[in-house]
Amino acid sequence: QSASPIDQQASPRQQAPVVDAERYRRTQPTAVGAKRMTSPQAADEPASGPSVGTEPMLSSAVSGAIEQAVEDRFSVYALATKDGTQLAGMITNEGANSVTLMDLNGQQRQILRANIQSLTGLGRSLMPEGFEQVFNDQQLAHLIAHINASANPPKSFPGNKPKLVSEENDSLTLTASNAEIYGDSLMFEEKHRNLGFWRALNDRAAWSIKTKQAGVYDVHLNWALDGKAKANRIQLRIGQNEIVHAVDSTGTWDQYRSIHIGTVELDEGEQRTIMQAITPISGFVIDLKSVKLTRKNN
Repeated sequence: QSASPIDQQASPRQQAPVVDAERYRRTQPTAVGAKRMTSPQAADEPASGPSVGTEPMLSSAVSGAIEQAVEDRFSVYALATKDGTQLAGMITNEGANSVTLMDLNGQQRQILRANIQSLTGLGRSLMPEGFEQVFNDQQLAHLIAHINASANPPKSFPGNKPKLVSEENDSLTLTASNAEIYGDSLMFEEKHRNLGFWRALNDRAAWSIKTKQAGVYDVHLNWALDGKAKANRIQLRIGQNEIVHAVDSTGTWDQYRSIHIGTVELDEGEQRTIMQAITPISGFVIDLKSVKLTRKNN
């Protein structure tokens, strides 16, 4: 089922000419959507177990790719409407005004956000548990390519060029300019080199990273936020680690700060990093400049 015409229209921000960001933020209304609760081990970033047979263990690159491919396509959600209807299934389309859910029988149903009481991630996936154990790396590569071929690509902005972030001098710097950008509102602001207008339920940034060897890393956030302090929280998933951080105000949109938000333990090789806001969302969440991972030397 295709999205409704209103979902296919460009967002007000996409239609508007380039204007002063501060003025635009003050004049635009906050998007309203259904609540989505995220469990600590959410279905959009499941852990991959070891394989069996001739392959002793999946490579970090393949495991990370599996997690990213499954993330958007097979997560299960429970949806309750205001008239008491209960639905469960996979989100196949999510616009500013509606959500399309596909149930286990393959039937798709579009629900207006105004009619949604709650939308909750169940922490499960429709992909059978342990499916990766019966495939070798080549078979999994074909599966990942097939999934990604039907997935929504990241948004494109001048100055934003997603790439693999490799460890250099014991650190990895995940910037706005090398991030993959997804969602209805999130955008790369070339003038400020940040990710701004972060306010929609499906807004998120993602990076592919590559460590030289397993180790422990300190995580520093570089951001700006005008307005009330700690009105919103962000969730940062790095490999199998999760950090939840309340976003504090820095005073103005032009005043950036850097702060230590946690420590993570990473395996060697390629893995995924994903940042998104945790519902409920109130106004703009953050202007993100970068996330820096610095290896801790024992």
